[in-house]
Amino acid sequence: FRLYDLPDPDITFSPYIPWSEAVPAQFQRQHGYDLMPALPLLFADDTERGKAVRADFWETLSSMFRESYGETYAAFCRRAGTAYSGHFLYEETFSIHPYMHGDILEQLGTMDIPGCDMLYASPKKIFEFAAAIKFAASAAQLYGKTDVMIEASNICRDIFPITKSALMLATALETALGVTRFTSYYTEFCMAEDDVRACCDFTEHLLSSLDGMEPIRTVYVYVPNRKYREECYPADSVSKKKPLSDALRRTDDFMTHCTGVLCRAGIDFHFISDAV
Repeated sequence: FRLYDLPDPDITFSPYIPWSEAVPAQFQRQHGYDLMPALPLLFADDTERGKAVRADFWETLSSMFRESYGETYAAFCRRAGTAYSGHFLYEETFSIHPYMHGDILEQLGTMDIPGCDMLYASPKKIFEFAAAIKFAASAAQLYGKTDVMIEASNICRDIFPITKSALMLATALETALGVTRFTSYYTEFCMAEDDVRACCDFTEHLLSSLDGMEPIRTVYVYVPNRKYREECYPADSVSKKKPLSDALRRTDDFMTHCTGVLCRAGIDFHFISDAV
């Protein structure tokens, strides 16, 4: 017997917020005032007061997530004798960070090997989504970590079928952006066996030739996390979040554009935020 209960399109979901009984006390400790009377401001108020409450609320959740997930997971891995690594969702999308994980630099900083994800292999797409790599590389530098991991793949098939030269170029670009360790999600059947072996040899040679070298960085890009938090209205899903104001949308477009321009120009840089 099977019961299929499909969603009713006539039933709408209400906006929600992450919550636990510990939130009010943590909020009070961090910001010095009571959250509970101000809760309604999170959902609709666009006054300066409402913006401040939203910014403080999402900053509190970011701290709680870092402590309860990142630091706890890192401690577990240390006890198990292994390194903690991985990546977060929507790494390259600045405006979604408050919803998903808070200050991504702080979260990545809890990892032994800060990591990122790349679903494309073409230079155009790698540069378009380069912020994901640069956040991991920035966290590694800011928190004194020696390696940066990437889950590299061509799952979105922007180049298909993948070729040996395309895979080598993608590897070289990702290395130039700061990656030092590759976790490949390219299948072993994407190319001929000799070509796969040649790509592995190329990656090993490239990384070993750069081992111990330090990039020269003269540029830092500030991420205005508080501005994003101010406009982070609760929603029933990330895809249905309230559109950014014109001013913040222009800032958001500039952040993405600036990242791509610097990467294409070969100018190394780090993201920074108020927290680090």
